Amino acid sequence: MITWVLVLYFGGAALIFFEVFMPGGVLGALGLLFMVGSAILGVIAFPEWWYAVLGAQFTGAVLLGAFMVWWFPSSPFARGMILSANLDTETGYTSDLSNTELVGKRVEVVTALRPAGTIEYNGKRISAVADGDFIDAGNFVNVLEVHGNRVVVEREPSSDGDANPA
Repeated sequence: MITWVLVLYFGGAALIFFEVFMPGGVLGALGLLFMVGSAILGVIAFPEWWYAVLGAQFTGAVLLGAFMVWWFPSSPFARGMILSANLDTETGYTSDLSNTELVGKRVEVVTALRPAGTIEYNGKRISAVADGDFIDAGNFVNVLEVHGNRVVVEREPSSDGDANPA
């Protein structure tokens, strides 16, 4: 009986450890069930030593958790799995540069802005978002602001491209 208690306990600990490499919860749940089953078998096999069995299993679980939290991430094996490079602007990484020359420009709407669509500036199509009403294609808009790849535009007051002639 002691053999099955140990097999279930260490097998459960191994399954929980391997959950790190194949995440999804299945291995971790099976490992937890194995460890609980090991505790139940241990208490059934040695009822007079139930406190020692549960204490030893709890201590082992805490040591396994400490191993996985403190030592394993700094191990040479884990360092190969963890991204350590900083992707910040100081090292030259940017998500998207703001084209601030667009601010204040009058541009034509290529596809309807409902509220997102496409505008054209110097022959280049740019995704934009209308600030307010929907704007049909063919109208002219003014660029209000640019933040990265987000271009906010508003309808030009004199733009009547979507009005129906009477």
